[in-house]
Amino acid sequence: MSLETETLLRTILYQLKMTDDIEDAREAVEVMCSEETVAYVEKKAAQSKTRKETKK
Repeated sequence: MSLETETLLRTILYQLKMTDDIEDAREAVEVMCSEETVAYVEKKAAQSKTRKETKK
């Protein structure tokens, strides 16, 4: 694993462990990402949620 990847994962894990509010953790990760990355992930997450809901 590259040093950059390990550093990012460590930062994310730290944020997750330091909060009980998942929104705080999401925001901490979002500020590390470009707007394009956030938009892409939101689109993919919405697609996944829709797919899961249609399987019910």
